[in-house]
Amino acid sequence: MISLNEISFKYDEKIILEKFSYFFEKEKITCILGSSGCGKSTILKILGGIEKIYSGSVESNSDEIAIIFQHLALFPWMNVFDNIALPLKIKKTKKEIINKRVNKFLKLVKLNGYEKEYIHKLSGGMKQRVAIARVLSTNHKIILMDEPFSALDEITRDKLQIELLKLKKEFNLTIIFVTHNITEAIKLGEKIILLSDSNPTYLKKEFNIDRLKLESDNTYLFKKYDEIKNEF
Repeated sequence: MISLNEISFKYDEKIILEKFSYFFEKEKITCILGSSGCGKSTILKILGGIEKIYSGSVESNSDEIAIIFQHLALFPWMNVFDNIALPLKIKKTKKEIINKRVNKFLKLVKLNGYEKEYIHKLSGGMKQRVAIARVLSTNHKIILMDEPFSALDEITRDKLQIELLKLKKEFNLTIIFVTHNITEAIKLGEKIILLSDSNPTYLKKEFNIDRLKLESDNTYLFKKYDEIKNEF
């Protein structure tokens, strides 16, 4: 379970969140949607234990949580294999287990054959795959993602969205995904929570996405887009 219970947070005396609550459903993708500066990333950092609240409570199993930031936090002096293996090495995992896990997830994210390449030689989409493989290799079940595809071109972003949906289904992941892009939220989310532009921010509206209808009805995405857009 992962939930925020009447949490309050302020930055330099500016109140960002006040008695904010939300329960994130297990094994679903929940997209946090809103304009820049509304508190989306703050919520993610609170869930990940990076930011501390001054009242309320956060319920989660921190051992199951991993975060993928927009800037990825990959190490340019390490090759692809070592970047993915780093968390396992820190935990002093046996070498044979590291090799098995890293190679497994390299294949899953379609980077097998690139294990000896250094990060600066990779495209933006390939770097994102390294970050995803690193998280999956540690067996984390809750993944927090802070606008990870925002700097990518549209074609690469679409491909990674499809891959993320496949990985979520295969590993029964719970994903909390921050974005300011309505279309991306609809394509990925099973639930979308729209935050207000005000300070403190509040949950303006929650939307449910019918995944089967999204796949079968060509007009569903556009109708849902207009519905969400009208609430901004």
